Amino acid sequence: MRLLCPTNTRTLAAVLFFSSYVAGCGMGVMQTAKTTEKGSVDITLGGGYLYNEMVENRGVAITNIPPYVGARFGVTNHMDLGASLFLGGGASVDTKYNFFGHGNPMALSIQAGASLAKDWFGSQSTIFMIPIHLLASYSLAGGFITPYLGLGYNDVWIFGYQGDYNPQPGDKLADRAGYGDGLLQISVGLELFSNRRVQLLMEYDCYYPLVDDPGDRFSFVTNHLFMAAARF
Repeated sequence: MRLLCPTNTRTLAAVLFFSSYVAGCGMGVMQTAKTTEKGSVDITLGGGYLYNEMVENRGVAITNIPPYVGARFGVTNHMDLGASLFLGGGASVDTKYNFFGHGNPMALSIQAGASLAKDWFGSQSTIFMIPIHLLASYSLAGGFITPYLGLGYNDVWIFGYQGDYNPQPGDKLADRAGYGDGLLQISVGLELFSNRRVQLLMEYDCYYPLVDDPGDRFSFVTNHLFMAAARF
């Protein structure tokens, strides 16, 4: 008999991806479409609030208050490199290319990278993610304020997750499909004091599950992330 991921595993697995936020996460865009100036380094520190159906089931926990720690280095006038903490004991790296370059109030960029983490504090699973984002922003009032939008797809692979299901003799769990779990990410943000050394960012992100690989024993649910940060 072939079995898919059990229904009662769904709610537990919904927070696996966020279970180690207290040690650093790396979720959220937390940047406009502009790249860091060539030769410069930007540091971003912040935090936020994560909401999903688990809040209604068990209330607010420390895992619902994720921090953000990241840095970016300007390679050229159009491209920069970034790194940030990702879940517990992991990291994200990425590169971003702005088609307009510096000096233009309009920015349109593509960003891609890779993330890897070990869930040391929970399931002991290994999490690997490939994020691809499109970002657009426009600086207003002489660069004082910059609204931005993001549309992304996060392909996530989870290895070693057992869930709360104990197979019985004769049971057979579904095989991995191989394509991972796909999350659509929609980001809306605002950067204040864009023309000064220290900028403030406010952002909302929605993570909506599009693809589910039944062989990894869990499923995502929709997550809503509200973030604020300072960049200097």
